Amino acid sequence: SRGSRVLFIDANAGGGDQKDPQPGILDVLRGEYAFEAVSHYAAGSNVAVLGRGRSKAVFQEAHGIYFAQQMLARASRSFELVVIDGGALADNLNASPLVAMADEIVLVATLNATPMRDVTTTAQAVSVMGRLPTAALLVDEAA
Repeated sequence: SRGSRVLFIDANAGGGDQKDPQPGILDVLRGEYAFEAVSHYAAGSNVAVLGRGRSKAVFQEAHGIYFAQQMLARASRSFELVVIDGGALADNLNASPLVAMADEIVLVATLNATPMRDVTTTAQAVSVMGRLPTAALLVDEAA
């Protein structure tokens, strides 16, 4: 997005496999960090990235929704676009408060890479959360 400042929240990046993960969106949703403190700009880019963060005990959904609202309100003052990659949402339930806050939900799958069960469970998880995907996109990386 030219001339725009973008916040990219990657709920899949970092955290899970690292021995000492860096704080990220999960820490923000628990109220432990402000998103400004844990997001960083990619070199030479207008895109700020906020990774997954540290997995800890599941927090109360009401707290997550409160901190998601606070974060997105602050982000809307600093960024023209906020993109959230929730991954296979059924595996990222701690990121579920963001579903309620999203304007649009686009389900993205990679041809011959994304397991069909991930697509199905993510669509079901979004539905259980009271939302429906706005669109679906199938990406063919070979093209």
